[in-house]
Amino acid sequence: MSPHYEQPVFVVNNVQTASSGEFMTVEFQDATFTFHAQWLHDAQVDDGPYKQVADSYTFKKSMANITEVRIGGQGIRTTVDVTWNDRKMSQFPSIWLRVHAPLVAKHEGNETTHQDLQIPQGWLPKDFSIPEISYSEIFPKTSDATKLRIYEILVHESFPGLLRITDLPQAVAEDERKGENTLVHNLLKHVFGHIFVHPRRGGEITYNIASHVEKDVKKGLAVPNYNTNNFLMPHADQAFYNVPTRLAGLYILEGESDNTFTSAPAVLRTFKDESPELLEPLLNSPMTLGRAGHLYSPTQFQATVANVITPPHGFPNQIYRFRWHPHYVGSLLTAFPQFTTSLMAHRKFQEIINRDTHTLRVRLRPGDLYIMDNYKVFHGRERVVKEPRTAVGQSVPDQVVMDGWRELLAERLLHVLDEAWLVHVPLMQLYEMDKIVNG
Repeated sequence: MSPHYEQPVFVVNNVQTASSGEFMTVEFQDATFTFHAQWLHDAQVDDGPYKQVADSYTFKKSMANITEVRIGGQGIRTTVDVTWNDRKMSQFPSIWLRVHAPLVAKHEGNETTHQDLQIPQGWLPKDFSIPEISYSEIFPKTSDATKLRIYEILVHESFPGLLRITDLPQAVAEDERKGENTLVHNLLKHVFGHIFVHPRRGGEITYNIASHVEKDVKKGLAVPNYNTNNFLMPHADQAFYNVPTRLAGLYILEGESDNTFTSAPAVLRTFKDESPELLEPLLNSPMTLGRAGHLYSPTQFQATVANVITPPHGFPNQIYRFRWHPHYVGSLLTAFPQFTTSLMAHRKFQEIINRDTHTLRVRLRPGDLYIMDNYKVFHGRERVVKEPRTAVGQSVPDQVVMDGWRELLAERLLHVLDEAWLVHVPLMQLYEMDKIVNG
């Protein structure tokens, strides 16, 4: 979870080192933290962000000690200046230290540790309105401010992960049906710089879900996504991929349908409140997901084994991605003794997803375009209202999304920090630094 900072947290009131030189304590405006001297020595970028052999943290043969510390600079450029036992000196930006502190330092006077699963707030339909951004704010040029809003709304854990683009121009129906030069493709590529390159379809062709095209009707014989007359349970796209794409965009060319959006974090919060004894089985019950894509030649066989929730690397009590697609699950892959409770956990999760209290119902009409975070918003379809119906979709890989957000944030911080200090900063800490510096 991202902490909330009050300005000016970069102000350092006092700094001191332990008599042994093994630790450094920094009293910031809002909290006091103690850092390992060796961690600081490993993280310094005096000679750049990339370490030569002798400076790599795994190659060093001794532990660094601090002989002297003092406060340098001023304002947003305040530094903590450290002199090492080899007489070299490093200047650590105070803002850089402050955003890393909750991750690596001891919070003096606060021994609280997060052992339980940290679940983002999510949203419930009764309290939620889908954020909107006008097409005119995106084309012909997207400002950095608009890009930041888009990234924040879609990707940040404290925001909904769902966005509607309004005031769209008239689409060229022939192009949309062919999946070439489509509105959703051009919009996603314009904002994020790149889109998902399908191994069979290629990178410039979108996928269509249509009720009146013969090849799409045939897809529906085996694939519930494409049979527009079937109820499509709430799900995440590409659940059978090892790494599903991050953002999914959907444009409605013609027809109408009743679709659903569901906040996965809100579902999990309710799940934990009502059935805490099933949380561990839900988190640790792998399932098989697979698909044989006969619409491609040769047939595309794809499958993976995954849990409902994937944590971010190194943080097992946090959530990075939800994965859910009951139509594509072959079976649970739990050990024999755990099968019954694992099944109960998955059924409970599905039951909460299906509740009216958690289901946002939206009538999709021609000209509608939605973008969603495929890692925290499930989407489904209850019925087709008007035919023919054609929906056009495109997606953006996770790496593309996160790299684009990082680039934007880093550029906004270069006026106060050298690039070397930004290279290794985790993305959420980069986001917090931007909030502190730029508001």
